[in-house]
Amino acid sequence: MTKQELYTAIAVDVLAAIDCADRGETHWRINGMMARTAAYLASFNPPCPEHLFPKERQAFSSTNPKTPTTCNSSSQVKTVVRLVGICWEFPDGTRLSRFLAADRKAKSLGMELERRRDWRFSTTE
Repeated sequence: MTKQELYTAIAVDVLAAIDCADRGETHWRINGMMARTAAYLASFNPPCPEHLFPKERQAFSSTNPKTPTTCNSSSQVKTVVRLVGICWEFPDGTRLSRFLAADRKAKSLGMELERRRDWRFSTTE
């Protein structure tokens, strides 16, 4: 198939897809054409003006200073059961890998389990 024949086949497929779209039918080229058209149109859309953003999304400046948020920390320090690998290690040396059992034991000792996202920055160390 030469280049001319390939381009002719593509043009015929595109025209058939447009006709199918006009009649409300489906065509295998419509999805690809719509995705490329949407990307093309999105590339020309200007960004949203700064004054239309909500206050919390606007850049910090002298007219939009950072508002301090209040910290809701309790004065009581919580003892945390350390997460080691895939299990929680208790002060008595026992290790439990099942969450429910570890949570029950921690609550009975007046402690709480360390979360996975805090494993590098433990509050007990």
